[in-house]
Amino acid sequence: MILYRYIIREHIYPFIYALFVITFLFIMDFIVQMIDNILSKGLDPRLVLEMFILNLAWMFALSIPMSVLIAALMAYGRLSSDNEITAMRAAGMNLYRIIFPSFIAALVLGGGLVYFNNNVLPEANHRAAMLYRDVARKRPSAFIREGFIIEDFKGYRIIVGKVDAKQGIMYDVKIFQEEGKNTTLTFARRGAIEYINHGEVIRFVLYDGEIHKEDIEKKGNYFRGNFSKQVIYIDNIDDSFKRSSDKSRGDREMSSQMMLKEIRKYKAEKAAVTRELDTLFGGNMKQTLARVDSSVPAVSLDFTKVQNTAFRRVFEEEKRRYRNLQRRENMILSKDELINKYKVEVHKKYSIPAACPVFILIGAPLGVMARSSGIGVGVAYSIAFFIIYWIFLIGGESLADRLIIPAWAAMWAPNILIGSVGAALIVRMAKEARFISYAWAKRLFRRFFRRPGSATDLSETRP
Repeated sequence: MILYRYIIREHIYPFIYALFVITFLFIMDFIVQMIDNILSKGLDPRLVLEMFILNLAWMFALSIPMSVLIAALMAYGRLSSDNEITAMRAAGMNLYRIIFPSFIAALVLGGGLVYFNNNVLPEANHRAAMLYRDVARKRPSAFIREGFIIEDFKGYRIIVGKVDAKQGIMYDVKIFQEEGKNTTLTFARRGAIEYINHGEVIRFVLYDGEIHKEDIEKKGNYFRGNFSKQVIYIDNIDDSFKRSSDKSRGDREMSSQMMLKEIRKYKAEKAAVTRELDTLFGGNMKQTLARVDSSVPAVSLDFTKVQNTAFRRVFEEEKRRYRNLQRRENMILSKDELINKYKVEVHKKYSIPAACPVFILIGAPLGVMARSSGIGVGVAYSIAFFIIYWIFLIGGESLADRLIIPAWAAMWAPNILIGSVGAALIVRMAKEARFISYAWAKRLFRRFFRRPGSATDLSETRP
């Protein structure tokens, strides 16, 4: 037990140090993203501070597993470089027992992170989203990006040349409104935007501008008009700008229990639509047409050759039913996408915490192999495995959202892959008398990063 406590203590300082560094990097990235949208818009500093504190939750949720990997690499690297691993093995401890305390500590930490992801993180995300929506309703111009095409509103594309967020005024406003094949272009020198009806409607007030409209179906019919003031009302279909409510939550603002409830609801809706399809479209269209007009073969689909009035009537009815079928099939597809989206988030709440013990499995043997306690070694290995982990995680999420692979496979594949590699390394190292050399990895790394124009292989040089 004394050795177990000693091994765990070796992880504490590297873990805290790595957690601080990684969280700091997330904070800097967050500040860079928000500096233009918030700090330069003249918003209350207290709102900025509150939004920053609320966003710390997701930063910790991601940085804790990463810190576990760095801590394992540094701790076991130091123990190995000081020959303490060799001493432990000489005293009768095998490699499994040496790694065991770290693995158990990572399991406990992962369990705490599961609780955090299901209780603290959703509430923090929800409060941050409500705060963002409230600020957007109060000062909507503060979140308009200059020179970018805004496509958040169906049927409209908006470009704003310049924004004075403090005054709430927009300059050089262009609004493209699509009406079927026709497009109405509205240009204004300046304007303002506000939300009304609790965010359900957006009102653009434009000044000193022109309206251009051309009727595509009637060529030559072109309209142009000037205005000193023009008001445009747009229905806001983006749920993120509706009245803030504890009942309205996105998938990342829910616990796994909430999302499982949503999954059951969408499955029930999908089953209802499926039963309706079975009831309405149980027959065969070709057979129906053949019964109405026996002169039409059941396999014929060349409807233009048949002039029978009864046939035409039935055919139009079948066309209507077919469109109805397509709508319901789209509804089923939409339900499947929603179900998979929630399943992905449910599995993510458990797969990311599970990365804590998985990173011990890969970090411990790599640390022993590296035989170095330096932060550089830990960071170098960590970056490589972070990249692999996040490529699989993000790529898997994209594939799952498109219904290509199951949600569980998308979220657990990185853990399975990295955990399997780590377990294989541990088993191999435990069976061998001497530790595996990683010199081949050094040579490969140096070969890829040799100096341009140098004919000397850096793996063969010495400082």
